[in-house]
Parts: sequence; C-alpha cells; structure tokens
Amino acid sequence: MLDGVPTEFPKLTYGVGLARKPGDTIGHGGQTLGFESDAAYAPDSGTTYVFWTNSANSVAVFVCQ
Repeated sequence: MLDGVPTEFPKLTYGVGLARKPGDTIGHGGQTLGFESDAAYAPDSGTTYVFWTNSANSVAVFVCQ
C-alpha cells in the first residue's frame, strides 16, 4: 500500500494521495489563496510533522520536506 508510482520529479513517488518524499518520509501538502500546508510521516522514527502557514511563500513548509 505504501508503494508509489514514479513522477516527473526525481526521488518522488506518489500513490493513494500520499507522496514518498526525499528523506524517507511519506506525506501530502498543498496551497491555496495565500495558505500552505504540509504533513509528513517518518516511519523509521515514528514521527509526524504538520505545518500550516498563512503565506504561500513560507519557508517553514520546507522543514517538513
């Protein structure tokens, strides 16, 4: 279920609404009308990260990636 399909981006697979991201995390993010969010789960450590910002240009979301 956690296997994804290749995307146009290196090291990024996608499936079931979740992306396997660089750094061995699994998550999903997006932005709309000046807001941005990202959530990621790191299976090795059991840690989940969630970021919400009220700026579509925030660098805080890159911490999650």
